[in-house]
Amino acid sequence: MAELHHVSNYFDRTPMWDAYTGQKLRAKCQVTPWDTPRRDGMTTIRRTLFVKAGTVFPYRGAVVVAGQVWIISRLNNPDTWGENIAREGYVAQYARVGRLADTQAMIDNTGYPLYLSRVWVKDVKDITTTSEAQGQYYIYFTHAEPVKVGGFILSDDRWHIVRNIINGTAGLRVAECNELEEDCIVDVAIHLAGEYDPVSETYTDSERVNFKSILMNWRDDYYHSMPSREPEQVGDMRLRIPPEHTDLVTEDTRLHLKGYEWKVVESRLHEDGSESAVIRRI
Repeated sequence: MAELHHVSNYFDRTPMWDAYTGQKLRAKCQVTPWDTPRRDGMTTIRRTLFVKAGTVFPYRGAVVVAGQVWIISRLNNPDTWGENIAREGYVAQYARVGRLADTQAMIDNTGYPLYLSRVWVKDVKDITTTSEAQGQYYIYFTHAEPVKVGGFILSDDRWHIVRNIINGTAGLRVAECNELEEDCIVDVAIHLAGEYDPVSETYTDSERVNFKSILMNWRDDYYHSMPSREPEQVGDMRLRIPPEHTDLVTEDTRLHLKGYEWKVVESRLHEDGSESAVIRRI
């Protein structure tokens, strides 16, 4: 007589492929037709994917089912009958390709491709400076991806900065992100100090250095430290400066961007070698 897990496995007829390599998996699955696994209340497209107990998914956790890419949760929920596990269910979330980048890679419009899922959480307004809304998003990804706080993610043609990373209840990781402006990569110019000639009592012309940086709101790259240093003033912005130009920027450095002159009032070295500078218009 056939046991329950044999009966369940008989209906595993849906094939799967590794989304990154295109290799067809030996295991097959069953997929629920509706968004049933509503564990954390998000408005994402989800399914429950059932497979034979002990099935091993690809390391990066992204599979193609019926022509669509899904990222698979790390946790599973076994269906049991007595002491036997008939099948295992995983939360699968619809995903699109995006990119993960550090400061320099974002400026160069390159990065590390990965499958992820973005969902809107809320809009934030800073009523002291502007009435424009800034979107805050949850971006879901698998545990295999090297996402870090302070890094950047490209999703749905928009760049985001990662503010925090949490482990979701469904078994995926979640990056809490602020959406950046479409024109966040800006041209920056610095005039280096000229040299003084004591004989002629004149200065040589200063050298102008131009480079690209990432312009953000003050709160986008803020990290609290004790004791607190320079407090925010209305209109302050943040600039993420690439590693090769951090030696040019110190406190009180004058910068030119977007037709105005700015002064660096505080800076902090970031993990990827870039510098996060608070700039104030003068």
